Amino acid sequence: MVTDMENKFNDGDYRIELNPNYEAKKANAFLIKKATFESDEKCIGSIDFENLRKKWRVSVDDNYDPKTDSDSRIVGYFTLQDDALNRLWLERFNV
Repeated sequence: MVTDMENKFNDGDYRIELNPNYEAKKANAFLIKKATFESDEKCIGSIDFENLRKKWRVSVDDNYDPKTDSDSRIVGYFTLQDDALNRLWLERFNV
């Protein structure tokens, strides 16, 4: 059975998957880019709940930055999981 979320966040090239180890409304999620001839499927972004902020953090892959020692970029923080998922989905073309 295909869920509403699987339909909403799947365009054939990208999809968002909730972590199946958690209840859907508490689950972190991953933005997955479809496999191509040159590469396997790849996680290119995610949402995670930050307990200290009490918000969902959206981050995406980026070029390595030696100043931050990171290869990901924080897009923003959101109170609602749905808002974080929608923003992650919009970011798929900016990665």
